[in-house]
Amino acid sequence: DILRAIVGQSPPYREKQVCAIGGSSGYFYCTPTYWPKLDVASWQGENSEYTITIYNGDGGRGVVYGQGTIANVNIGIEGYAPHGVLEIPFGLQGEPDDWYDVTKLGSLRLDILSHADRTNADSCQIFLQQLRNY
Repeated sequence: DILRAIVGQSPPYREKQVCAIGGSSGYFYCTPTYWPKLDVASWQGENSEYTITIYNGDGGRGVVYGQGTIANVNIGIEGYAPHGVLEIPFGLQGEPDDWYDVTKLGSLRLDILSHADRTNADSCQIFLQQLRNY
């Protein structure tokens, strides 16, 4: 619930693609996000009479299905936390004076609690950013 609230403070990540499918179905690759919303339309110089369906996309790969041969499609992808990255803000991002001052800390400890179905082989990466006034 906390992560959903944090993610909700940022606008969704958006990307658009024009893909050549060249058959009745084909894969497309995109930036992996959580809670993806996808839209698709044919990208052709003439009207098409068939239905196009789009599926998946949250893991970075989706599939487009159609009735007959699909030439090109325009795909819109929207989701949160691209590549699994979450921003945890410590102050107003546009006002550096409001940022959390880490220079007053002697040390910082971050505890990461694992989900029940994770194993020791899984990894997690943490990126820290700090403003330094020189």
